[in-house]
Amino acid sequence: MSIQDGQELRERLGDLLGGLEPRPAPVIRAIRQGRGIKMRRLISAAAGLAVVAVGVVVIPLLLQRHTVSPAAKLHYKVTVEPVGKSAPRGLIGHGVADGKHWSVNVSGSRQRPTITLGPLSAAMAAYTGPVVQGWPADLTSQSGGQNNSLVFLSGTVSRNVTRIAMSLPDGELLSLIPVTWKGYRWVAVAIPARVHIVRAVAYAGSTELGYAVPFGNSELATWWRPGQAGPARLAKSIGAGVVGGVSWRYEADLGPWGYCYLVPGGSDCIHMTSEAGLVPADKLVSQLGCGPLGTGNPATAPTSGFAATVPQVLKVELNYSDGSKAAFPTVAVGRYRMFGYAIPGRLKVVRSLEYGRTGHLIGSASGAGWGC
Repeated sequence: MSIQDGQELRERLGDLLGGLEPRPAPVIRAIRQGRGIKMRRLISAAAGLAVVAVGVVVIPLLLQRHTVSPAAKLHYKVTVEPVGKSAPRGLIGHGVADGKHWSVNVSGSRQRPTITLGPLSAAMAAYTGPVVQGWPADLTSQSGGQNNSLVFLSGTVSRNVTRIAMSLPDGELLSLIPVTWKGYRWVAVAIPARVHIVRAVAYAGSTELGYAVPFGNSELATWWRPGQAGPARLAKSIGAGVVGGVSWRYEADLGPWGYCYLVPGGSDCIHMTSEAGLVPADKLVSQLGCGPLGTGNPATAPTSGFAATVPQVLKVELNYSDGSKAAFPTVAVGRYRMFGYAIPGRLKVVRSLEYGRTGHLIGSASGAGWGC
């Protein structure tokens, strides 16, 4: 079975068994290039993302620490126009934001489409990659427009979603109606970059399916069932250091938006509605994300990452291929413990050692899988 077929099967089962919580993947692999973290979801490939720009380059929006909306009233206006039957094929959203006309189009192959976005009066930019689906929606934000003044959100929704209602700080309520293209159902919107989304709700008719609270201004990472709530707010450093002359730092940033983490050069969120299963039952450590540091050649640059451990592990030691080693203390985060780690350039991890509360060795494993 292909990845695409598996995704479609899971979505159909999810639509039929709407009362069941989708099983979260226990591990994510967030691979970064240089100082930027690759987009995690919408048309994002595990190996990378091809970016083709005409006139200007639209770069992924790198999220910073979650902040509350400013107290001062913002002056803006956002509209989402219906995509009628006579609209050009592939148009999945258009409207006006701050007086700027915007549109989002999808084209190319069904398995690897190209998403084109931008103000109608300015140059456009395109992203190409495989479709990513999630329940009830999988939306990714990118900055664009003149001086990156707009944030575009686009992606797919489940088959039973009839609209996404998105509320903004001044009380505006945007209604995103799915548009079908080659079997997938898409939504799209553009909002001023300075505007903080308050909440997004997915509906099937008048029935609420799930809701999301943004991390940062616009990253809708985790969708919760009605009545569910995100974890208690927590901002805690889980590791920092310097490797190869490059500093690195990781921080857990949990709250109503879900399980998110500040990483070197950006942020990343894990799509899960419960911590259960974050570390597989047969393991002591679960790697969550990693990537190269600095601006040098990714193949030879030092790397860093973050991982979760069972509560019994208080320190993880990594043994490198040149005979050197480094120890990384773990920090309590919810029901598990977490830590950031680093791997010097050109080296590999040959073994990991896990230590308990009294300093005794409680586990050891091959270094396979520690590379990015």
